[in-house]
Amino acid sequence: MARDGDQETAVSRQLLSPAQPWRTYLAIADALHHPAFVLVHPGGGVWSKAFYLDGIADGSIDYRRFEPMSDIDAFVDGDLAVLRYRSAIEIHVHGQQGGDLDCWHMDTYRRDNVDAPWRAIWSQATEIK
Repeated sequence: MARDGDQETAVSRQLLSPAQPWRTYLAIADALHHPAFVLVHPGGGVWSKAFYLDGIADGSIDYRRFEPMSDIDAFVDGDLAVLRYRSAIEIHVHGQQGGDLDCWHMDTYRRDNVDAPWRAIWSQATEIK
C-alpha cells in the first residue's frame, strides 16, 4: 500500500511531466500573479486573474507571440515596482482570428515583504496605432 507522501509524489511527477509542460507554466503563472490581479487589455476590457489564467489554460486566450520590443524600464520603491515596455503580440481570443498588435505595457508588481516574491497585481496594455 502506498503512503500518502508516495502518492503525492507520483501525482506531482505526472502533473509536472515533460508530456504536460503547460501545467508547469500555469503553476508558475499562478504564483507570479497576485490574487487581486487585473489586466486591462488593448481593447479596453478588464480581465481578472481567474478569467485570464483560465483562458490561457483552456486555450480561449492563445498567445502566438509576445515579445518585448524595447528596453524594460523599471521603477522600484520599497515593495512596489512598475515596469514599462513596448511589445509585439499576436493573440487569438475566443477563437477569433488574431492579429499583430504593437503595444505599450505598464505592469505593477508588489511583494508582501522583502523576502516575499514579486507578483503582478495590475497590468495595462495600450495598442499603438
